[in-house]
Amino acid sequence: GAVCDAYDGNEVGSGAIGYSGLPVVTATVYVPVMGDTVGSTTAANVGWPAPSASAISGLQAYSSSLPGTGNSLVVTLYDGSTPEAVTCTITTVNFCSDTTHSFTPAVGDLLTWQIAPTGIVTITPNIQISANWAPAIAGALSLFGGATSYTPGATQNYWSPSGRLAAITTPATVAFVAGRNMTLTGIEAALTGTEGAAATLAVNVVTCTNTACTTVSGSTAVTCTIGNNASNCNQTGQSVAITAGTEFLIQPVQTGTGTAAVYSVTVNYQ
Repeated sequence: GAVCDAYDGNEVGSGAIGYSGLPVVTATVYVPVMGDTVGSTTAANVGWPAPSASAISGLQAYSSSLPGTGNSLVVTLYDGSTPEAVTCTITTVNFCSDTTHSFTPAVGDLLTWQIAPTGIVTITPNIQISANWAPAIAGALSLFGGATSYTPGATQNYWSPSGRLAAITTPATVAFVAGRNMTLTGIEAALTGTEGAAATLAVNVVTCTNTACTTVSGSTAVTCTIGNNASNCNQTGQSVAITAGTEFLIQPVQTGTGTAAVYSVTVNYQ
């Protein structure tokens, strides 16, 4: 899954929601507010039921490719068949945001993002969409992460912290846009088996150094290493600030020859 919150009885839907996928954007398409499907031309097919009546705001959207001169991609929150005020448009840069509008659904409303092209759009981009789900509650623990087909020792070296995209070499394709200011507090990673006897795999959170995300920074302090003959790692107690709009992603660093594939990575944040 993309994003979920630990529940202690006090939350009202706080945290963030995120979509990461490869939708067909040559015509209007709907994708869930959380997840990683290719989308559908029918909103009801991918609607995500609202678990609480809490405000959605702080929309951030990113496309790995531009829609072309004179074209655009309009990202809009839909409640059932109704467009809401939360919207932004990607035109000549790879990202857009709406920090002004918000919408509060009723419990059970089916929510989607509509991605609507204008002009003749022929690209096949990776799309990342995130937003806040009500104000964050101090101390609330949220998780996001997903399975990946990355195999240690392969040339692939990035994947998104939200969704189930196969890891690839182009960071812009899988960069995730922070929908709000957040503090990363830890990371966990798990393999399908154990690392080789003479191998290690470091799993790092890194940030993009420019809006096109052609390069990434060095590892943040949020990192853990799966050691020889181990199958998981975790690190807690970190405090790394990520500001709204920052693009970040996961970078594995392999030493030796690994023998198992990563199947999950979870990043904790507040």
